[in-house]
Amino acid sequence: MADIAVLRDLPAVPLEPCEKRAARVSSTALVRYRCNEYSVPTRYGFQEVVVKGFVDEVVILRAGKEVARHARSYAESAFVADPLPCRRACEAAI
Repeated sequence: MADIAVLRDLPAVPLEPCEKRAARVSSTALVRYRCNEYSVPTRYGFQEVVVKGFVDEVVILRAGKEVARHARSYAESAFVADPLPCRRACEAAI
């Protein structure tokens, strides 16, 4: 019973099992996380973002909103891109 008396309430926000890092999107719309480059839509170039590194994926947020999600790569110097935003940007330019 003594143990129960010292227990605290659970946090209001669930704990996310990830590493969070601040990053800046490059001029080529890439974000570096753990020696790898992950793509984001080009409209976020030169902006500050937060990268959440989970065991199986990398999530990139700008102003609290998700802008990109990729499967996490454990290789070194890997380039991880989502081809759909790139294709949409190319089609819009034509």
